[in-house]
Amino acid sequence: MGVISKSISTSLHNDFVNRLRQRPRELSIILDGSTDCAGYSTIAVLFQTYGTDNQISVFLYRVMEVKTSESGENIFNMFISYVEEDGIDDVIREQTVALATDGASNVKNRFRELLNEYTDNELVAVWCHCHRLEIVATRAYKKFDYLVFVDKFINRLCTFMTKKSGKRNLVFREVIEEFGFNRFELKRIRTMRWVSHRYRAIVPIITRYEVLVETFTRISVDTSYRAHVREEARYLLEKLKDPTMLSTICFTADAVDELAKYSGLLQKKGNTLIGTFSLRQDMRSFLSSLLHTPGKNMQYLLNNSAIVSDQSEELEDVNFDDFQEHKIHFKNIELNEPDCNVTNVCIKNLTGNYISALINELDAYFPPSVVDLYDIFLPTNIPVIHDEIADYASEEIQELNARLRWGFNISELLHQWHNLIESIVYHHNFDEKISCTPEIFWNYFLNANGVLWTTNIRSVVNRVLTTPPTSSSPESIFSMYSFIKDRKRYRLLPDSVESLIRIRYNGYKDIKLYNTASIVRDFLSAHSRSDDISRRGSNTAASELQPRTLNCATNDDIDDTDEALEAFDEQFSMYENDLLDDDVNNQEIENGNDDSSMESTNTDTDESSPELFSEDESSEEI
Repeated sequence: MGVISKSISTSLHNDFVNRLRQRPRELSIILDGSTDCAGYSTIAVLFQTYGTDNQISVFLYRVMEVKTSESGENIFNMFISYVEEDGIDDVIREQTVALATDGASNVKNRFRELLNEYTDNELVAVWCHCHRLEIVATRAYKKFDYLVFVDKFINRLCTFMTKKSGKRNLVFREVIEEFGFNRFELKRIRTMRWVSHRYRAIVPIITRYEVLVETFTRISVDTSYRAHVREEARYLLEKLKDPTMLSTICFTADAVDELAKYSGLLQKKGNTLIGTFSLRQDMRSFLSSLLHTPGKNMQYLLNNSAIVSDQSEELEDVNFDDFQEHKIHFKNIELNEPDCNVTNVCIKNLTGNYISALINELDAYFPPSVVDLYDIFLPTNIPVIHDEIADYASEEIQELNARLRWGFNISELLHQWHNLIESIVYHHNFDEKISCTPEIFWNYFLNANGVLWTTNIRSVVNRVLTTPPTSSSPESIFSMYSFIKDRKRYRLLPDSVESLIRIRYNGYKDIKLYNTASIVRDFLSAHSRSDDISRRGSNTAASELQPRTLNCATNDDIDDTDEALEAFDEQFSMYENDLLDDDVNNQEIENGNDDSSMESTNTDTDESSPELFSEDESSEEI
């Protein structure tokens, strides 16, 4: 199976490399590193470029094993050695337009500098937007001690319920079924994870609040539990009923939810930087609006809460400030008395300071950049009025050409750009495609009839489309890597894991698209038959067999796959005939046994029939 997977992986890799050589297109390099369970340091290298279907996709190029230092210079030398080995050094030098990383200093700095010197273009350095968002959320959180305490409390809840105690889990499941909810589990908040993980850890505490309260209530009064378990349950229950804690969880959930939406929209709109500046502006506006308008989680809290009046016992509507001024019922559960002296926190001030800290961190980690100008390629920004088309984005095109060193004649480029926009606006499918994602929109008009494309303008659009906003693709590679190579299979070598990952990531959905000729030829040249006498015996004999011909067709002897298969069939024909004869004789033996059993019914004799004896002799000869 190892030889088969390597043969298929080699075929996929050769197809991809040959396509790059034969039809070079603009590409971006996406790079990230990790360490597996066996201690191997690996670097995943992916290319974002056009595929066989003329659509932009991300392809795995190499999973490089780092045997020495992980310095940027060493990683660059390894990468270039693979590139030169595959014969695509000219493609990398001429067609590379961007480098996307997770922000690691060795790759972000030294590797990018060396790659920038190696290529002919001014590379766009992309620091993964998703990684930056996580840093923004974490840094803003850590500025407030109470928010750090909330994170620790959520993790404490998760630890208590997920600790290996079947009895607690049984109570938890029983309460979930009693309330009619689908099963769910509490999640931990971890640092340096995607923002969406933080949101998924917070939301169940709000939406399944009654389940948690009832679970901890039962455990806290059940004397069958040890004293320290009941004490922990009482503490967690007390904090769950704290109105300051509950309202803090809700408003932070709204802020984190908006950050998580940005990450999700990056994937939905296509793996391109077009529109990311507009998305960040919308995100910034929404965060500012949370200061005076409740988000969906805070609104959920307010809608399901009521003030308990001491005089008439009538329930009244609740606003945000009431959580530290009045006694509140949430989902018919009475919360504790608000006491600012205990928490030493003013919710209103904490909310305003936290939102301001988030916005400041966003401005610090997403400073103005030349790639913000890519929003001129957003379909909804293209003007439809004829008088506005002539001057649309002229200044932005000039700045992009100058700062990214495209090297085009600016007057010719602007003339071609305006002709292109006009031909797209008056195209009969423009109104239908304007609501599509930027990737779908431009891919359609790149191949549409009647659109005025020139070589320079087509190159500009391809450069923009192939620049990714994130380096999340290598994260998928490392997820596959850890799934394939776990602690039970830690002896798998990186080359074997790379083959399996390439088949999974780059493989075709339709089996007919595989280059079967190349796969069979590679398999025949690298694999020996199990009945080959020369490979049996000592390990030395088996190792000496590898560089020699393994009793089957090889690339050195045969060029065409048809001849290779014919040679393989000739070698296998004698065994095939023997197997067929053996099958026929076995059937005759079975028939003879049936006849003899019928003749010898109710008799005891040592004699055998001549036919059966002759059949036994023939089978012994075989």
